[in-house]
Amino acid sequence: MENIYALAKKLQFLDAVVPLRWRVPFRYQIQRFVGGLESEMQLLSSLVAQDKVAVDIGGNRGTYAYALSKLARQVLTFEPIPACAKLLRSWADGKNIIVHECGLGDYEDTLILHIPRLHGSLFTTRASFSRIGGEGVDVPVAIKTLDQFALDNVGFIKIDVEGFEFSTLKGAQDTLQRCHPNILIEIDTQQQSTETFAATFAWLEHEGYQGHFFENGTLHKCRADVQSDQPNRCNFIFLPVAQS
Repeated sequence: MENIYALAKKLQFLDAVVPLRWRVPFRYQIQRFVGGLESEMQLLSSLVAQDKVAVDIGGNRGTYAYALSKLARQVLTFEPIPACAKLLRSWADGKNIIVHECGLGDYEDTLILHIPRLHGSLFTTRASFSRIGGEGVDVPVAIKTLDQFALDNVGFIKIDVEGFEFSTLKGAQDTLQRCHPNILIEIDTQQQSTETFAATFAWLEHEGYQGHFFENGTLHKCRADVQSDQPNRCNFIFLPVAQS
C-alpha cells in the first residue's frame, strides 16, 4: 500500500506540470510502464465491441476511459468530482468521448461525496458517499440514473463507485435488459456488508448474468460466496449467461 501512495504522490506532482489536455494519456502510460494498471484491463479487447458504446461509470482521472476510447465506437464516462470531470473534458475534446459530470444511482438526487485525505493528499479514487471517518473534503454532486440517458447499442459497462454499486446497477436495469452489455465492476469487500455483496451478485444473476473473476490469465466463474473464499478480491466480470 505504501508503494501505491508513493506512486500517487509522484503522479500528483507530474499532473501539476503536464498540460491539462495531456494528463489522461500521460497518466495511463506512466501506470502502464510501472505496472500500475489493473490486471482486468488485459481483457478489455475481448469484452469491448468496436461497433458498440462503452460506458465508464466512475471515470476519475481517465485510466479506463483512455483504454476504452481505443476499442469502442463511443465512450460515455460519468464522473461526479468537478476537478476530475474538468480533466476528462479537457482531454476528451474532439474525441469519441462524452463526459457527464454526475454520479449514477437508482434515483435523481444531490448527495454529498466525501473525498478522503491520505498522507496529506486528496485521494479521489477512494471518494465515497459513505463517509467512514477521517480527514477530507465533502462535495455536493448530482446523481442521475443510467436509464435516463436511454442509451442504445451499449456493449460494455465498467463500474467503480466505492460502495454505490447496487444503486448504480438498479438505475441501469432497463439498459441491461435492452442491451445485455458485458460488465466489469468493483465490489470492494471493505465497502460492502456481506448482505449487500450477496444482494449485488443475486440481483445480477436474476438479470441473466454470470459472475467471474480473472486470475492467472483465465476467467473463473464465481458466485457471492467468493467473498468468504477470497476476501481481498474486488474486481468482477459479469457476462450475459448466453456468453459466459
